Amino acid sequence: MSPADRVRRPGFRERFATLLPRALVAVVFVPILIWAGLESSWQIWIIINASFALATVEWHRFAAAKARRIRPSLFGATVLLVLNTGFCPDPTALPLALALSVMAIAIDRTLRSPVEGITADLGVALAGVLYLGVLGSFLPRLLTIPDGLNAITNSVSLGSASFLMLLLMTWCTDTAAYFSGVLFGKHPLMPAVSPKKTVEGLAGGVAGAAFGGWIASVTFAPFLGPWHGLGLGAALAVIGQLGDLVESSLKRDAGVKDASKILPGHGGILDRLDSLLFTAPCAYAFLHLVVL
Repeated sequence: MSPADRVRRPGFRERFATLLPRALVAVVFVPILIWAGLESSWQIWIIINASFALATVEWHRFAAAKARRIRPSLFGATVLLVLNTGFCPDPTALPLALALSVMAIAIDRTLRSPVEGITADLGVALAGVLYLGVLGSFLPRLLTIPDGLNAITNSVSLGSASFLMLLLMTWCTDTAAYFSGVLFGKHPLMPAVSPKKTVEGLAGGVAGAAFGGWIASVTFAPFLGPWHGLGLGAALAVIGQLGDLVESSLKRDAGVKDASKILPGHGGILDRLDSLLFTAPCAYAFLHLVVL
């Protein structure tokens, strides 16, 4: 690999410029998420819905950058409708919510002028409903896994343990990837999409997530088992990185650096949800098909 193909190595201070704001955000929000996840009731419902409501604003910003016409209020309402089917045990809730969302968005756009561009407008809006609503609905689905399933927990509900397991793996991935990337990163992972991501960062993230999965399995999620914890953590690290690259592609296509500036050192809500949107469905499937 030629020097031009390598990631530029900035100075020590530049590499760690975002560390302090990232750490401060984590100190504030991590305990809140843990507390709300353990409660597994209205507190976490508010946090999830507020986060995705902000994410719909950021998605609308992407759409506006591409001159796509989406009604923000209707788009936000349909995403939250689909998202909250994850709290509903009725298996017909998701397809019904999707059908209502498609009809509402299509009718609303049809009744507005001009007709030119309607196909692209509907495509962007409905893609957002699928990306944020359907994928996001697996976060509450993890939270609401019933305790009656064949699993053992240590005084924590099965749903809370599963949700916190996913958060722990994600935090371990992000932390390990950040430090391994800024300290050792030389080989770009996918420079056309995200120039700062490196192979070394990915490797560190995989190791960190595997460690997080093992920690979960020997503490609050014994139903997972140590080997399952290691394997699931490593797999989710790769899947989460792919989710991160997808969101990076969306930002690059829209011509924006961060989804927003709401979280210092982290960017926007979408910048924090991008991995979870991909790892939550996979974790849910793994638990149901392999573990529980």
